Amino acid sequence: MVSIVIGLVANLSYGLLQGEFDWTFGWPDLGAFLITQVLAMLGGFALAALLLNTSAAIVVFFRYKWVLPGLFAVAAALMGWFEKLAPWIDFQSAQGAIWDWSSSGKDWAQLVVSGIVWLGLPLCFGIGRILRAEVK
Repeated sequence: MVSIVIGLVANLSYGLLQGEFDWTFGWPDLGAFLITQVLAMLGGFALAALLLNTSAAIVVFFRYKWVLPGLFAVAAALMGWFEKLAPWIDFQSAQGAIWDWSSSGKDWAQLVVSGIVWLGLPLCFGIGRILRAEVK
């Protein structure tokens, strides 16, 4: 919600400086933005639950969010077999189906599979760790 307010203020400021307001973001893009933000927050929570350390979770989250997609792209360019596997495990690029509102079942299947790998598994193992952790 804070990001929407910041975007509103930035757009109003731009309109005052440039003389025109552009509100063509649209409802589909707003929906996609909100869904991807929820997925990002869920990913951060899953890593924090898995690691039980906030600092480590922040570092791992940003590496997973910004470094890993680049490594996947390099690996796909260098290894032919990985090029077919990458869309199924690269959660960041799989979220493109949300922004495009893709009608391809394959795109949504890749999002679900990569979501299970990067959200479901860490969340399940993390909740298991939390439930077994000693109360301090």
